[in-house]
Amino acid sequence: MITEKQLNIIIENETIQNRIVKTIVNYLRNYYEPIIAIFPDKNDYTTGGLIHNNIDGTTLSPKALKERLKYKFGDLSDEFLEQIISDWFNDKITDDYLLSKPVSM
Repeated sequence: MITEKQLNIIIENETIQNRIVKTIVNYLRNYYEPIIAIFPDKNDYTTGGLIHNNIDGTTLSPKALKERLKYKFGDLSDEFLEQIISDWFNDKITDDYLLSKPVSM
């Protein structure tokens, strides 16, 4: 059984995480745009996700965007940032700024 104190800690942590997700997602929506790129692959073509920087027109890989987010927003886990990028790219972040998969910050 969960105690009231434990429940309050869980709610507080979720609220903090939602605020961080909201801040990062709003930043991504203001400055970046997800794009699908087509790459040659031996005898065929394959698609992959890239990110367009709306300010300077450059294109970034999800890994490069993750590194920018780490620099801008501080010490967040790679898994957390990767989940935010993935959910933002695939439009899976809820109106309450919940991620599609629970990950620790």
